[in-house]
Amino acid sequence: MHTPNLSYDDSLMRSENMGARGIRNEKINQINKEYLLQYKNISERLQNKQFDFANLCYDRETLSLCEKTWRSYSSFTKKVIFVGIGGGSQTAKMLYYAFGRTNKKLEVYFVGDYTDPDEFLRLRAEIEGHEECTTVVVLSKSGTTVEVGAGYLYFRDFLQDKLKESWKKHFLFVTAEHEGILVKEAKENGLTHIPTSIVGDRFAPFSSLGLLPAVVMGIDAEKFLAGGALMFDHISKSSQDKNIAWNMAVYQYIYQRMYGINQFVTMLYISRLEEFNIWLREMWGESLGKEKKGLILYPAMGPKDQHSVLQTFNDGHWFSTFLFISQSSYDEEIFVENRGITELNHLDGKKLSHITNASCRNTQLTLKNYNRPSAQLIVSKFDEKTMGELIALFEMVILYLGEYIGLKNVFDQPAVTESRQFIDASMRRPGSEEFQNKLEMTEKSIKQTVITFP
Repeated sequence: MHTPNLSYDDSLMRSENMGARGIRNEKINQINKEYLLQYKNISERLQNKQFDFANLCYDRETLSLCEKTWRSYSSFTKKVIFVGIGGGSQTAKMLYYAFGRTNKKLEVYFVGDYTDPDEFLRLRAEIEGHEECTTVVVLSKSGTTVEVGAGYLYFRDFLQDKLKESWKKHFLFVTAEHEGILVKEAKENGLTHIPTSIVGDRFAPFSSLGLLPAVVMGIDAEKFLAGGALMFDHISKSSQDKNIAWNMAVYQYIYQRMYGINQFVTMLYISRLEEFNIWLREMWGESLGKEKKGLILYPAMGPKDQHSVLQTFNDGHWFSTFLFISQSSYDEEIFVENRGITELNHLDGKKLSHITNASCRNTQLTLKNYNRPSAQLIVSKFDEKTMGELIALFEMVILYLGEYIGLKNVFDQPAVTESRQFIDASMRRPGSEEFQNKLEMTEKSIKQTVITFP
């Protein structure tokens, strides 16, 4: 009997189980009919390879380039620092936390999310005395983001001081193909760089932004790409009722339209997917929050968030629907043994997977009793192929939701730009004079009220 790797259970979103807060089948059918032309159009475009982000799964030349390039570094590298922020580095982080931590031959660090001095000093202490076996990989299409620029300059200076002229062989860029700060830096100093795709970074996990880190960390990138391709192929040929991505999007749209529910909570019970959940938050926020429209995603992890935000989810204001993601089988099982503690006899002989899944299911049932609608996505086996499938699945959820709520472009992020422009202006970057004036006017317009202590 065939066991699907992913199964989606929407029982606790439906009216027969959730009463007035559930969705009737007739409503789903109505929306499916209303958006049938858009659905067919997206399916045809997928089949005809007209979506650049989906086409990345079929590109093996980039994977070969990444493998060939890394060979010259792998012989001496024992420590890797990935410098990047947002979509540029998030794939590397989610692959590391899902699979890379098992590579005992390599120590991996990430720079860019934080720019406070303590973080840089901590990382410097990790590599001090190990400069000869350290490689810095910069993941940035433009190289102009201040967090990336600061990280690169700091570690370039540090390695130049320690390694003199040989510092150059310890840097590798994944950046734009022909132009940009990092391309210029690579040409002037003879540094190696791998081109990334034209796809926006958050939609580019299957590009060199994901493939190079996968190769570095010894992750099966071929299986990763194959999983994404399998999901895109399946979705392109599926009817609406068999398409998990479409149905996830349908429910979120209906709940927003009918009840004004604008938040979606992903409650994950697979610890290796914690950074994947952060990628989801970025995808959701930057793709769908625009034009005074959209939905926000709150990433939660079980069981730990049962002991923090579940009180609000259950008993606070109803503001979200929920998606639980769990795993049904593991390559290895661990059994709990109880020797002599009477109060813990109920745990004796239980598998940790059983305890985890009991937490997941019973939290979902608790939400039901508080009239909070939820669905569950169950992963049969979690590996690189599954990761590829999940990424492709949620990329399509985003695309479908963009159609539902009528966005012009899910791929841009116009409201992020001004923040970057203001930061550049405050650093007096050449060409930012217009924004220096705007920044100064904004600061002057604020009537400050400050309370001090002590």
